[in-house]
Amino acid sequence: MKILLVGPRWIGGWMEGVEYGLIALGHQVQAFAYSSPHAPFRMNNELILKSYVPSALHSVLRPLAHRIGAGWERDMNRRLVKTVYQYQPDLIFLLKGDLIQPETLEAIKSANRLLISWWVDNPLFYYKDYPQVAVQLKIINALFIFDYEDLEMLKQKGVENIFYLPCAYDPEIYHPKKISAPHKKRFECEVAFIANYYPERGEFLKYTQGLDVAVWGRGWKSFLKKNNFPPKVLRGKDLNGEYVSAVYNTAYICPNVHHVQSRGGGLNMRTFEIPGAGGFQLTDYIAGMEEHFEIGRELIVYESPEHFRELAEYYLKHESERKAIAHRGYERVVREHTYEQRLKKIFEVLN
Repeated sequence: MKILLVGPRWIGGWMEGVEYGLIALGHQVQAFAYSSPHAPFRMNNELILKSYVPSALHSVLRPLAHRIGAGWERDMNRRLVKTVYQYQPDLIFLLKGDLIQPETLEAIKSANRLLISWWVDNPLFYYKDYPQVAVQLKIINALFIFDYEDLEMLKQKGVENIFYLPCAYDPEIYHPKKISAPHKKRFECEVAFIANYYPERGEFLKYTQGLDVAVWGRGWKSFLKKNNFPPKVLRGKDLNGEYVSAVYNTAYICPNVHHVQSRGGGLNMRTFEIPGAGGFQLTDYIAGMEEHFEIGRELIVYESPEHFRELAEYYLKHESERKAIAHRGYERVVREHTYEQRLKKIFEVLN
């Protein structure tokens, strides 16, 4: 099948994982990135502003950022329509697509092209800031959602043909591997947390104080300073997939704190990437997790930040148990949770 893959090319490697999976299944694929880490529209994001721009300039630069971002979005939508008519795909596979306008979708869906979308966020979270999402979800032929609790709410909003499809991982990027001495020195720690700052993640991180903890992500600087973390805790803002995999290979414990949007089965990509890289995962509980992992044997679940600290101290002292759990988690994701396996489910539905 001739497929146009339309998605965000960001540091998580979601688009790349889907692209490789489609090619592995024998499809002809062309990729169109509707956003990237350096796309101008991202200056609208408060986290980006706080990361790169002094606070005194926010009020001045915000309106300018919105104008630049809006112009960039209009041009991107025009380029997408042009790409569809030049490539003539059988299937347009949209990964999320919050920046794609409804009129663009109507245009690219013409000539009976099949249009599907996969979200690894809750679309309802985007209704306020991206009103076009409510319209675009009714235009596509099939919608795949990572959290099954979103299915009924979206049906009540008038969205049809919705299917549950959990996140996955890319074994080309996330796999056990030998880490070079320089990278081991850079990434080795007891607890490695790779995530942007959110208040609930900050509350969790307070309970890692006293451990050898390393953090990568945006928005952490003021929180860490306010809570008296040593400067060495913050190791950087962004890591690409290869380096994230190296961290998961090297760190003793890899925490996972889900966003508030995850309610029922909405496991984030980190849930699959940590064991895919051979890492030991200590995660909060998400309803339905048992469908994908055997808790206690393939990953460990904590019930509160205090419980996380208790478990972390235990598994830091019990290396053989920690490694056995990590290995069983790795075997599970290889069997069941790759992008190629998720894509097979999509084509089963389409057929």
